Amino acid sequence: MRWCMPVELSRDWLVNLLNQCDELGIRNQFEVEVLSYGHLPLAYSARCFTARSEDRPKDECETCCIQYPNGRNVLSQENQQVFVLNGIQTMSGYVYNLGNELASMRGLVDIVRLSPAGYGDLCHA
Repeated sequence: MRWCMPVELSRDWLVNLLNQCDELGIRNQFEVEVLSYGHLPLAYSARCFTARSEDRPKDECETCCIQYPNGRNVLSQENQQVFVLNGIQTMSGYVYNLGNELASMRGLVDIVRLSPAGYGDLCHA
């Protein structure tokens, strides 16, 4: 079994959880996965933002999201990227990158999840 740690939880929280699991003798019953690179998933909606932005009903969208493989950027009034909308998903505007923390995650995390934002993205990480 695999457990993917919610992105809003801290390393300290994970350490405490794993210590409790060790005490209960259940730590070897699951793998721990951590999102280590990519836009953070923030929310899901019943409404498709891409279809709505093109004035299409969700059930007649003709998969218009395929025209936006990296999603659609939402900018602040200061012209900074705040969110990325991709279909029904709202993601962080900036890419989350734990690349510098990989060594310290050894022994705590079994699997790191990479979620590239677009073509060639990991080449520039």
